[in-house]
Amino acid sequence: MTSTPGLKRFPERAVRLALSAGFLLVILLLGATAIVAVRQSGRIRRSVIEITRDQLVISRLVHDIQQGENAIV
Repeated sequence: MTSTPGLKRFPERAVRLALSAGFLLVILLLGATAIVAVRQSGRIRRSVIEITRDQLVISRLVHDIQQGENAIV
């Protein structure tokens, strides 16, 4: 096999450095994603609590109306 004059072979150290930098970037992005996920889960939990409270109020109102209708009949 002959080497092509225009192509340079990457030194092993440069390849390791590039792989290490890429791996570090992936780990940092995973960490950032985890932080965003935790924050969003808190917002979702608060929304679920609010929706549940609203649904409880609606259920009580419907129950009261049904009791009133049953008393009339």
